[in-house]
Amino acid sequence: MSSYVGSIKFHCETNRWWHVVEKKDSYKLAIDVGTSQISARLLTCSNDSFSIFSIPNSLLKYGQEIVSLIRCSFNNAEKLRELTNSLRSTINLLIQKTLDSHNISVEQILRITVVGNTVMHHVLLGYSLDGLASFPYHPTETRSIWTSGSQIGLETISDVQVFCPRIMEAFVGSDAISMIVSSKQNESKTKLLLDIGTNSEIVLKHEDSYLVTSAPSGPAFEGMSIKCGMAAQPGAITAVEIDESYKPNTLVLGRLLPSGICGSGTISLLSEMLRTGIINENGSIQRNLDLPYLHEHNSIFSYTIVEKDDSATGERIYISQPDIRMLQQSKAAIFGAIMTLFDRVDISPGDVNHLYLTGSFGANLDIESATSIGLFPNLVQACHRKVGHGALEGAGILSCLQDPDEEISEICSRTEYVPLDSNPIFDQYYLQGHRFSEF
Repeated sequence: MSSYVGSIKFHCETNRWWHVVEKKDSYKLAIDVGTSQISARLLTCSNDSFSIFSIPNSLLKYGQEIVSLIRCSFNNAEKLRELTNSLRSTINLLIQKTLDSHNISVEQILRITVVGNTVMHHVLLGYSLDGLASFPYHPTETRSIWTSGSQIGLETISDVQVFCPRIMEAFVGSDAISMIVSSKQNESKTKLLLDIGTNSEIVLKHEDSYLVTSAPSGPAFEGMSIKCGMAAQPGAITAVEIDESYKPNTLVLGRLLPSGICGSGTISLLSEMLRTGIINENGSIQRNLDLPYLHEHNSIFSYTIVEKDDSATGERIYISQPDIRMLQQSKAAIFGAIMTLFDRVDISPGDVNHLYLTGSFGANLDIESATSIGLFPNLVQACHRKVGHGALEGAGILSCLQDPDEEISEICSRTEYVPLDSNPIFDQYYLQGHRFSEF
């Protein structure tokens, strides 16, 4: 099993890490820079936490997937600088919003810990993404970074200590480490950690070791790249039931008129469409069904979830055959990645004691629906825990440690990265995972 060298502590100017003195009225701030959303949480020095604030990631305007950022900045220092400035401005806004909401001054902040995937880590720190553009993938920097806000363009907290934990691999960032940190309170023999998003981090703890990988699942489960998709916010359909007449009944966040359907809603919908025979195991809409909810336009079939007169937008909310194909590819990537890790240590789904779901998608996910369509294998034996912001929770724990690098180094010494590129085991399970059925 491969291991990772412990991270090096350094300040961007002096190459030295510095100690901060905690005071009674001082605070620390944890930030999780996701591909779609950036979240922040304030903590006291005794590890009491406040409410979470989130805003959309401004980099979405450059593309919904991290590969879009890699491509647009490739061999283009000016474009990279543009991405960096955009991300830093968004983080500055989030920090100010968080402090203002709690009536706390920047002078009361001792440390900020920022986690994210490798691309977000590099963009924030101004590192080139060129090494991530083609195989073999090489990040520009993997070490932990100790710096100050002024050194990385966070003027809101210019004199505050900023800690960016090390990354593991090209597409496994510090958010995966933070997820492991937040889950360590439950030391099951075999534990599966899932953070499903545009770039899904998957961790399998078996006995005393961790296996980690990253699945290119795309933005479909975050409500993007499908026609009527949206984020999990008020107005989003989060669950669907289809009755014996094939009529859909929806559950909507905030008890508002629906505006679209979020990731957990699409899983619920697909499960119901499969159960009622509207789609088959191949994901094809059954065109021979004579239903008022099925529509055809330009030879593309779709199933109506909400009629236009009943939606907040005045437009029909539906799922089309191309939407289903997009979701099918995403779920196959996640299933394939999970089974590849199981294969690596020769275990079966029934050996998993604990399933840990994090992220906004995972926190709202119905386990039975996800299992019925084969998003992941049947883990009925496992205890389930849902955490809306697992990486943020881990970042908060790291922020309150005097020497977080010691904790990170201990985790990395027991961790093996399992690549999926050119991996025949993954390819086999990825193909199998396209089928809508329980595995």
